[in-house]
Amino acid sequence: MDESKFSGLLIFFVANYFFSFLIIGLAAGVLSLINKPKPLRTDVVAEALFSYYLLFTIGINNLVNFVFHVFVGDLAAEFIGWENSPFQAEVGFASLGMGIAGVICVQGEPAVSLRDTDSACCFRLGRSCRAHLSDDRGA
Repeated sequence: MDESKFSGLLIFFVANYFFSFLIIGLAAGVLSLINKPKPLRTDVVAEALFSYYLLFTIGINNLVNFVFHVFVGDLAAEFIGWENSPFQAEVGFASLGMGIAGVICVQGEPAVSLRDTDSACCFRLGRSCRAHLSDDRGA
């Protein structure tokens, strides 16, 4: 593989770590099903995929987001095209809460896990709307 293609691919996966953790979570869920007794029931498949989704896409992803926004806030602000502000820490600590909840809910009650997923999705939707609305202001 050409070195420039490899570095471009690496930059893509690091810059889009939300997507990368989704793919890792799906792969881990599928791999966990390999040693399960066959035939696989629907609830076993759903639980495996959902648990690894919570662990990687909600839990670890938000913990990485916490580290990125709190400890390297200047870099995070530069990456998204904003000036550094206390909002970086606010987003980081909100991500810490989501990350801890995602990791805790991996083997929890399904209702608690669904509640965590709903709150994480609403948090991401709000963050996305805020980012896109700020681009439309012409500032």
